[in-house]
Amino acid sequence: WKAFEENSKKSSSKIDKKTKEQIDKIKKQYAPQISKLDADIKKLLFQDKDKEGELKDYQKALELTSKKLKLLNEEYSKLIKIRGKDSEEAQQVLNQIQNTQVAYEQLKGKIKDTTQAIKEEYEKTKEALLSSIKEYVDRVKDQAERFRKTWSLFEMPKLDEYVSPQRLLNRLKAQLEIFKNWRND
Repeated sequence: WKAFEENSKKSSSKIDKKTKEQIDKIKKQYAPQISKLDADIKKLLFQDKDKEGELKDYQKALELTSKKLKLLNEEYSKLIKIRGKDSEEAQQVLNQIQNTQVAYEQLKGKIKDTTQAIKEEYEKTKEALLSSIKEYVDRVKDQAERFRKTWSLFEMPKLDEYVSPQRLLNRLKAQLEIFKNWRND
């Protein structure tokens, strides 16, 4: 019986050692990628930019966070196959997944808020631009009217009769003939 217990202890320590090696291998596989994604996300989120730049950075950070979630889920799946859902390692990765999901949702909120701010800014700019254009057109019309009324030298042109395009073309041809004859003389 003692020999059986010793053999079972040796085999369980081998399993624990083997399991530990598998866990370490999984962590080594995913840790560098996840760390790089975290660094890239932080770099994107803590820079001062205009709204459009912020939006692009938030979108890129959301994409990176999505990749991080995918990696964490892969790591979690492998860990639960080895140790089960209740293992300490699996719980740590599950906590990282939950924290990353919260960050993902926050980024989606920031994207929505930034998009709304850009839209509002665009609408204000558009209204100001249209107002400026209308004001400019009104000033040009007023200036033209003042020139026309100055000393009553200019009158508004009036068309008393309709002139067809064919009639205009015939008149132009006649003028061209007169010009040719004048040039030849």
